[in-house]
Amino acid sequence: RLGRPLIVLLFLCVLTLPCFRCCCVYSRSHVFCAGTFPQVVLAFSQLGALNLQDNNFTGPIPPSISSLTYLAQLTLNSNNFTGGIPSSIGELRGLIVLSLAENPFLRGSIPREILQLQNLETLNLALCGLKGFILPEFEQLKQLRTLDLDRNELKGVIPSTLAKLPNLEVLSLWSNNLIGTIPPELGKLSNLESLYLGVNQLNSTIPDSLGSLSSLQFLSLRQNKLHGTMPSSLSQLNKLQLLDLSFNWINGTVPAALCEIPPLRDDGRIALNNNCFSGDIPESCCAVSSAVMNFNCVNSCYDYCENWHTLCWPPRCTPTCDDFNPAE
Repeated sequence: RLGRPLIVLLFLCVLTLPCFRCCCVYSRSHVFCAGTFPQVVLAFSQLGALNLQDNNFTGPIPPSISSLTYLAQLTLNSNNFTGGIPSSIGELRGLIVLSLAENPFLRGSIPREILQLQNLETLNLALCGLKGFILPEFEQLKQLRTLDLDRNELKGVIPSTLAKLPNLEVLSLWSNNLIGTIPPELGKLSNLESLYLGVNQLNSTIPDSLGSLSSLQFLSLRQNKLHGTMPSSLSQLNKLQLLDLSFNWINGTVPAALCEIPPLRDDGRIALNNNCFSGDIPESCCAVSSAVMNFNCVNSCYDYCENWHTLCWPPRCTPTCDDFNPAE
């Protein structure tokens, strides 16, 4: 399994191709390289892993990459590839890791052929300039542990079918153009450790079911159009280290038990600023080592609180939210 450390790198060979080293088990660029995809690697038909990250390769990812039928890991992060994700990647049936992140000019949509990669555990397509929709059929990838699609231009809703990924540990969809609700079904992801849905256009309440995510450590829903009250069920997330609900329209009071979650209280971060909270700020929240609790409603509270720049506002600061319209 490539998810575990390789015991030894065998058959290291340094080629005459400038700036390129490869290994018959694990191939990687060790210095800054440029140019198009190095076609020479396609000659290593039994290559198990290919890592060309952190270079300046340009041009398309060749469809002929499908000839590397033994590949279990393909990592092309942080380059400048263009031309979209080739559909032929779907022929690499042994892939466990597919990471193309931070190729901002790759563009195109997510090819449906990715659904053929039934052994896939990590799919990282962050910052690839992708458009279109999140495939509801991702539920077919039952081994998936990490699904990272952040910083793209994906639109539409979050498919509720993602809740059918029993091994999912990381779901990152932040900074897209997603609309609609947070599917309550996501509360069924018992192994989920990180949920990042911030910087979208989600317009709903926070489902109570998120309190059932017993493994959750990081939850960011910031900068959406979420409204309603904060579910008290979030106080059941006993492993939570990060909670960021800032820049929404959430109202009501903050559950005191929320800031008493040990990892959050001792060394965590909580950000609830720029919302419509009212009432007393729980003392337990002001004791969190990194807390941003300036409760307000689109700056309307700045007129009422002298020390608005501090971590915790005066506990009687109650903003007016006359302009609150969750339907906008």
